[in-house]
Amino acid sequence: MPPNSRRFTSPVYLLQQKASEAAARQITTMQRDPNQTPQEFEQAQAQMQANLRLVIRIHSKNGDWVGGTNADLLSDKALPSGVLSIEYDSRAFFRSQFKFDPLNWFSVSLNFIPTSVFDMNSQPQVSKSTASISGIDITWANGVFNELTRFFQERRSLRGWLHSERTYDLWSCFLDFRFRSRQYTKSIKLSQPSLFYPWDFRLLFMYIWHW
Repeated sequence: MPPNSRRFTSPVYLLQQKASEAAARQITTMQRDPNQTPQEFEQAQAQMQANLRLVIRIHSKNGDWVGGTNADLLSDKALPSGVLSIEYDSRAFFRSQFKFDPLNWFSVSLNFIPTSVFDMNSQPQVSKSTASISGIDITWANGVFNELTRFFQERRSLRGWLHSERTYDLWSCFLDFRFRSRQYTKSIKLSQPSLFYPWDFRLLFMYIWHW
């Protein structure tokens, strides 16, 4: 059954808007050739607009790639099961046609490969999602960057603390302390805890002393 597409469809409308803005800026730099008729120049502008449409590419776990320019690709009915990544590219058609990049473009790759539950790597997992923005129009490039940053920050997972750099170390310290405390309780005759020095604090002090 395909995953819920709402997490995929939201960014596409923002990116389509930014791709259209980039196309409009590219068109304003075009100049009509003296040998071109006004109709031919309009056709060239329309072709430029088409070449700068946003391209969506979806990679599924069975190895297939699905691509197109319609946001319906991300609907529940069209979205394949086991999505590994989704790419949004505003330069794909243009680069294929002219063999060089447009004046303003972006490429966003969202990676959805989950980390293994049993991955005990002490280092935090680095996200493989990337975004590249290039433009001679600083206002447009900064706008894309700021809006993308705001979009993902507003949708940041509440479980982010679970993947922080020190989470694994803290859990390891806690579990190791509990294990050592069991060893101490077996080897040391327990006495009644005093009012100011509970037994757990004694064990914690001994653990830190020997760590």
